[in-house]
Amino acid sequence: MKNVNTFVIVCISVLVLSSCSKKTDDNNNGNSQNTILRTWNFISMDVKHELIEERNEGFSKWRTVTKTEYVTIKNGGTATFDSDKITSENLAYEVNAVEKSYYYRNDSLLKTEEAPLRFTVLHSGLLSDYTMTGTDSLQMNSGPIKIKPNATSQPVTIKLQFENDKVYLVYKILRKYIPNSTVTETETANVLITLQKK
Repeated sequence: MKNVNTFVIVCISVLVLSSCSKKTDDNNNGNSQNTILRTWNFISMDVKHELIEERNEGFSKWRTVTKTEYVTIKNGGTATFDSDKITSENLAYEVNAVEKSYYYRNDSLLKTEEAPLRFTVLHSGLLSDYTMTGTDSLQMNSGPIKIKPNATSQPVTIKLQFENDKVYLVYKILRKYIPNSTVTETETANVLITLQKK
């Protein structure tokens, strides 16, 4: 379960960073043309993640709900955008959070557990390709990083919000995985990335 969360968090973080290719003017006053692509400083990432695993064994239905919320720490590095790709230089952040799991049988809560979720991301080089759609969103066919073999890729759309010298990137993910007729995994995540002009 921890591997699933780690995959989604790392994958999401790279996908969302890729979305800031939207052009905006240096003053961002809303009245002038969009600017050329630029280099951004990585400020932080806020993640709310939930994984629901359901197993049907006839008379018994088991369900595990694992929730994680965190804001990255020790953030650093930059993301630079060309017309169709993004590269990073010394991109870094750490996660030090707690996963809370709730175990149910036939909708009755059996127990709860907590476990630490700690990992570090360090990256320099190509992150991803992308395509702009409209003036405030970005489209990607799949994520550039996968650390869980059976994780599925899907097109993603990322919304962009500019304010002064910062850009906020709002991203949602929904993934359903059905390994067999009795097991279903449903994964959702809401991510907010903050980047700042260098």
